[in-house]
Amino acid sequence: MKDLSRKNWNPSGSPWALFLWFLAANAVLTFLPLSLAGKILFLSFGLFLPLILGAVLSPRASAQTKPAYQIDPLPKWFLPPWVWLLLVAAAAFPRFWDLGNPAWWPVPDDALIAAYIPNLDLHWQWRLFETMSQVSVWLTYLGWVVFKITHSILISIQFCPAFASLLALGLGYGMARRFFLPTPAFIFFALLAFGYWPVFIAKPILSGITLLWEGLIFYALGRLHQRPQTTRMHFFSLGALAGLGPWVFFSWPIMILWLSLLLLARVTKRPPLPRHSVWFLTAGFLVFFIPFLILAVREGYGGHIRAVAAWNGFSSWRAQTATAWDYVQTLFWDGRMAGLWTPAQGGFLNPLVGALAWIGLLELYRHRRDPFAFWLLAAVGLFLLPGFLSHGLETFRIVLVLIPLLAVAALGLNRLLAATAPPRRPWVLVLALLVAGGWDVGRFFCTFPDSLRPDVDPHFNERRLSYEILAPRADREGPGLVFSEMVPFTSDNSLSVCAYPFNALVNPRLNPAKASWAAVFTEWNYVPALRKRFPGSQWKDLGPSPETPGLYQLGWVPLTPENRPIFEAWAAYYRSAQRIDFEYIDTPTGRPETQLLRDLLALYPSVPDDPYLQSCFLEKTLYYYCFEKTFYPQDPAADWRSFKPVLTRAFDKSLKDWVLCQKFGQVLESSGETAEARKLFGMALRQNPGDPDLQAALRRLGPP
Repeated sequence: MKDLSRKNWNPSGSPWALFLWFLAANAVLTFLPLSLAGKILFLSFGLFLPLILGAVLSPRASAQTKPAYQIDPLPKWFLPPWVWLLLVAAAAFPRFWDLGNPAWWPVPDDALIAAYIPNLDLHWQWRLFETMSQVSVWLTYLGWVVFKITHSILISIQFCPAFASLLALGLGYGMARRFFLPTPAFIFFALLAFGYWPVFIAKPILSGITLLWEGLIFYALGRLHQRPQTTRMHFFSLGALAGLGPWVFFSWPIMILWLSLLLLARVTKRPPLPRHSVWFLTAGFLVFFIPFLILAVREGYGGHIRAVAAWNGFSSWRAQTATAWDYVQTLFWDGRMAGLWTPAQGGFLNPLVGALAWIGLLELYRHRRDPFAFWLLAAVGLFLLPGFLSHGLETFRIVLVLIPLLAVAALGLNRLLAATAPPRRPWVLVLALLVAGGWDVGRFFCTFPDSLRPDVDPHFNERRLSYEILAPRADREGPGLVFSEMVPFTSDNSLSVCAYPFNALVNPRLNPAKASWAAVFTEWNYVPALRKRFPGSQWKDLGPSPETPGLYQLGWVPLTPENRPIFEAWAAYYRSAQRIDFEYIDTPTGRPETQLLRDLLALYPSVPDDPYLQSCFLEKTLYYYCFEKTFYPQDPAADWRSFKPVLTRAFDKSLKDWVLCQKFGQVLESSGETAEARKLFGMALRQNPGDPDLQAALRRLGPP
């Protein structure tokens, strides 16, 4: 036992042994298909036990011991300006590569923001939030500026986060130099430039902007760290940056909490900050926060945050612990969980960078009495809370932890360099950064499209497949009329966004009269009637395989003098239906759709007596009516007496296929109209004999 005493066994004195152990453990957890029991066993003894021993048995650092962030292992190392320019150019390449290519298919959140851009071009309006999640509208404004220059929606949503990521990279080195000496600052720059996670999030529009905002706050804090007796304007700027948080992303409260605790501790420390600091910090914060509060009260705010919070519909501590563990696995070993923007191979940190992060965490723990080490550790823990305290896996929620975690990994490598013989240090540094950066950049190019995770939302495949069918036809035959959302409801506008360049239906730069074809993205049950109505049409089932039919089908119809008036009438309805859908999307989570229901009733008189359009209107109205009755049953607009006549007239003029009969029958049954519901279920069963759901519905209603 004597050999295991703190005096004789000091993990901090042998960082290379611990690093190699952590590297092997990360590699096993990343690449070997372990069972759940095997993974738990290996985590316990292969990773957590060495971490605990390293933390418990390492002596607390004395005041005379320099931490890794105060050591420069290569004090005479110098990079000429041309090398810096080359590194920045190399870092910019994966961020801007293939900009505007639909191969980087937009996920629903990005596609939704993108769909606002052409609408903003047609109908300009000033406001603070958009979408039911209440995303800050200034992202759309920035995208609109790029759109006016490039006339490409995809470039407009891809350029902004890529440019913000590049700005954050330049800011990152300046930020690191305010806290670190040159060598650890350069290591941080390299990890931020070529790490998988920083490059990965340069594509989605929300995360790149968030990273830039966080970098600005750390940069301002770095000046306070260097010069405590700083100017009043600097304190005002720091407060203003913090006040911008609600205008950036939903995770802003946790950054404000961490910053407030840090500044509170700094104010009470000796020597204290200047008296004017608190007043100027508060004034700067309120400059942007007060307008946010005013608009938040007026427009409503917080519904989305409450909806995704763990305590809303809390199931069990076991389930919430599993969610928190999914976030940890996504960071270090395995991102192949059901969630958006998760890595398709390994974790966000490759095994090498992950091992460096473990070394850095142990180093910070040893120096936890140092305020810098304590607050960096606190940032890593606190910035994970938005993910830990929410439902499901959404990696954007923990994007704030990226900068602190890469800083910890940089300190881990700096600690290893300090424990290396001086002649070998440059070679170790270059080799480590080349392996880590090459591994991550290569992984990004090989796996990024897979990271959109089509298995999570089948709409991705259906809409992308539709685009891949239509785009070559548009290249050959020119623009067409693309009715991309002839469905009851959608939260995925990706087909509309990507088809915009050749869709004369919505693109004002194209002449609809010159379109030679039309395409319809619709539900499968309408296809027999539409195929009969348009004899020359071609239809493609969008299911995952021939054995598994899809919910949607894509139809292509050549435009002729005979059918062109039909599609012109469809175009007017399509635009009106799109306005209804955007009205729903614009209603914050937690608010009833009162105005939308009234607008639906007001729309019906203008719907043409076209059986297909009447069917589409019927399904859309049924969807929104049922949504409101389910979630806001007290909404006076959801009045069955107002909706029944409209729904009945639409059904009488519709295609009356068995799916429509069943859907309308279910609503009639839930509204107490049993006789009419029984009649519709009977109609549906005659069209689809033997359907067990229809038979069960008729048994439930009983004989006439």
